[in-house]
Formats: sequence, structure tokens, C-alpha cells
Amino acid sequence: MQAQNAIATLIVRGLVDSTTPHIAAHLERINLPEGLVDLYPLLAKRKADPDVYQPRTFRPEGPPTRPPSSLPAPGSLALNLELGEYIGSGRSGIVFAVDTTGTHGGLPPLVLKIARQERCQSVAREAWFYEELECLQGVVLPRCYGCFRLDLQDGQTVPAWSAHELDDSDAGDDLVDVPAEYHGYSANALDILDQHPHPLLTELGTARDCLVVLLLERLAPAPTEWIPERSFWLTENAEPALLAAHRELAHLGVETILDIGLDNVMFAPPSPPGLPTMPSPFTGLTHRLRIIDLDLARKCDLKFSFLSRALEGWVRRAF
Repeated sequence: MQAQNAIATLIVRGLVDSTTPHIAAHLERINLPEGLVDLYPLLAKRKADPDVYQPRTFRPEGPPTRPPSSLPAPGSLALNLELGEYIGSGRSGIVFAVDTTGTHGGLPPLVLKIARQERCQSVAREAWFYEELECLQGVVLPRCYGCFRLDLQDGQTVPAWSAHELDDSDAGDDLVDVPAEYHGYSANALDILDQHPHPLLTELGTARDCLVVLLLERLAPAPTEWIPERSFWLTENAEPALLAAHRELAHLGVETILDIGLDNVMFAPPSPPGLPTMPSPFTGLTHRLRIIDLDLARKCDLKFSFLSRALEGWVRRAF
């Protein structure tokens, strides 16, 4: 099988319209720096309000470090894809199946998550969390095969943006896409704290002339849409299963409290044609659920016990 970092370039038909017909879009892999995402709560804020942020709630040794990657050296594969059926959409992206027929092989069924025009930062940041949580891909997360970017030229448009617009006001050309750890801070407050997002996130937060996508393992349908599986959420096992999945992320200091819900959970893909589920490197458990949409995840150094108790309440609210 191809490693998750084997692909350097995506060549996608049906993704971009242009004045030159029948030309596939070429997207290059984004190399995301390890320091892309800042710790939450912001360190500058903690120093400014030491009475609010009690040291007893934080790990004295600091946040869990990223485990060493098990992947080989990055590859140079150019993967040809064709955009397939529309699957669904949400706050940050629009998801399509992709056809890999005639490609190099060695890949499971895949989907392409297309960042909304105003959410390039969110999807790039989500990709960073897949890299941070590499050891949990295929455990409680889908496998991620990379984040790719195309700078659009004059005459190029992305049909998915207009065909699947959000119905609410949480979109638009005037929106500044702010990283989740910076939510609630004004520009003036950040100037006072002297802490700002990484320059790449700042650039992508206001970009409107670039296209960012994620290539992900295709999962089984969402439980709210898959009638044979609806009964699972009515059983006594559902809440513990969801909590156990989110606790796996907490072992690496990643919390998803801003976006816990049944809409952000899917099931492991059938294997074959999908890849098999792997046991957790932390608990040894084999999970049926997969957590999706990490664009509002946050990296923190809260103690596992404190974060675990917080997750209990938030998971309970999902039901």
C-alpha cells in the first residue's frame, strides 16, 4: 500500500473550471511546519491572567510531544483523480468521492475535502492535526494522504464553492478565518499580548484566490444517515464509545470540545476494500468510530485527567 506521504502532486479532473477546457487541476502538497498551531490556552494569556489559569490543571512537563513518524521519506508520486459524487459539506469544506481508476494502485477508497473559499486556513490547520495525530489514523481518525494547494489564475473557478454554499452567515468574502486557539481575541488584544498566529495561517485566513484540499480515506456513512446503524446511538454502548474515541486524542493533548457531536463521527470503512482498523497505541482498544472534521481541534497541555473529565460532559451533551 502507498504510504500517507507518498503523494506530492494531485492531478484532479472536474475540480476547477477554466477558460481552457478539459485541463486538470494540478495541486502541490503543502509542507506544514510542526510549529504551525499554537498551544491553547495561549501562553501569553496565561502570563497576563495567572489567577485564571491555575498551574494545577496543566501538565508540568508541558504538552505531549508529537510521536516520531512511522512513515518513510516523503514520496514524489503524482496521483491522477477524477472528482466523483458529492457526499456532503459542513462549516469548512465540501466532500466528494474521487475515482482513482487507472492510477498507481495501492490506495483505499478516497474522498477529497475541498476547503470553502473562505476556509483555506481551517482545512490546512486540520491537516496539521492529522500529522500531529498520525499514530491515531486508522484507529479513531481516517487516514490522511496529504493537504494540497493550487493558487488560482484568472479565469479559474471552483464549481463546488457556488454549488454547495452555506445557508447561514458564517461565510463570505469579508470573513477572516481565525485559528480555533485564537477565537474570542480581537486584533487589538493580540497586539497587547504580543502573540499572533503563524504567518501561513494568517495568509490563508484571508486568501480568496487559492484552493486547498485534503485527501482522506473514505469512511462508512454517517450514523444519522445510515439507517441500519441508527440503532447504535440508542444503545448503552454509544456514549462510552464516543467518549473513548475522543480520549484517544486527549493522550496527545488534543481536544475537540468546540465541535463534539454525532455529525462529526463516522464508522470505520469495510475492509476490504478499505484498510483494516488498527489498535490504539495508548489503550490497545480497537475502535469502530472515526472522528472527522478537526478544523476546530486545539492542542493543549491540560492534564489528561482534567481533559478527560471535561470530555465526559461534552460527549454527554451530544446525546
